[in-house]
Amino acid sequence: TPSNSSAASDVYKRQITKRSIEEAMRYEALQKGDIILVRDPSSSNIEGLHYLLSIEPKAIITSSTKMPANISTMLKEKCIPIIDSEEVKIERVLDFLYTSSIIEHLIKERREKLLSERDQKIKEKFIEILRSYREERVKQLEKMYQ
Repeated sequence: TPSNSSAASDVYKRQITKRSIEEAMRYEALQKGDIILVRDPSSSNIEGLHYLLSIEPKAIITSSTKMPANISTMLKEKCIPIIDSEEVKIERVLDFLYTSSIIEHLIKERREKLLSERDQKIKEKFIEILRSYREERVKQLEKMYQ
């Protein structure tokens, strides 16, 4: 790999479906932590996404405008960055795909943002549970001392 580029796996010729992922795993060396290019995410489905998540990709490069909202939401919940294919230049050299090293910065930046958003949601949920518990406990104590 040239020093100013990163490798990406050209895994899905079509979309995120169980069949396309199985084909990719059969014919290509797909490993945990790979950056995966999804050429057309518009027909992606939940079953395929669950299969993809078991591989634990580092990031997904795709057309973010074509990605179904439920698929995008699930990837974000798992803190897997989605990089729009318009943001990075992808080059094919023989059977390998390369993109500029800026993708590592984009992935890091987006992952940190996703982790921060997830942490904030967890904090908010915890505060809500605590508030609800306190309200319930106050009611119980009031009943006990009446």
